[in-house]
Amino acid sequence: MIRYFNGRILGEDLLNKTVDDPPRHTWGNKKYYENFIRPTGDSPLRLKEVLEDLDEHDIDNLQKYRFADDEKDELFKTY
Repeated sequence: MIRYFNGRILGEDLLNKTVDDPPRHTWGNKKYYENFIRPTGDSPLRLKEVLEDLDEHDIDNLQKYRFADDEKDELFKTY
């Protein structure tokens, strides 16, 4: 699979099969999060912006996003 992606899709050897437990975003590897996040106002729902808001304002004081705790059960059925 790695050979296919390197050769056919990427066009060069960018993926290495010795990579183990790679980071999934720019601030390090996070295991998982079992909830949904919604933007408030016109904020884009992108991981980078959510993490920036978390870094700037802490998890209990987000400015651009909210946790969808009240919708969690219904959202888990859908997604």
